[in-house]
Amino acid sequence: MSLLPGSNTTDATTFTRGSHQDDVLRLQGTPTDIQRYEALGRETWSYGISSVTISTRTQTVLDWSNHGGQLKVSLLPGNDNQ
Repeated sequence: MSLLPGSNTTDATTFTRGSHQDDVLRLQGTPTDIQRYEALGRETWSYGISSVTISTRTQTVLDWSNHGGQLKVSLLPGNDNQ
């Protein structure tokens, strides 16, 4: 099954914390696996040995693990008071 990005995409070349899941799909394509954690309100999207955690409430990126190095991700400097 292939997932396609919705209308919440930007022209960014990377995604970061707070990016919409549509941008992750646009940049990374369909995940190899999705684990849903209903009680925690999040999903983990796997791309090989890397993963992206998405909030199911806001559909935005919470964090990631780029072990495989294939994620098109950047961590922008700023204030993390969330």
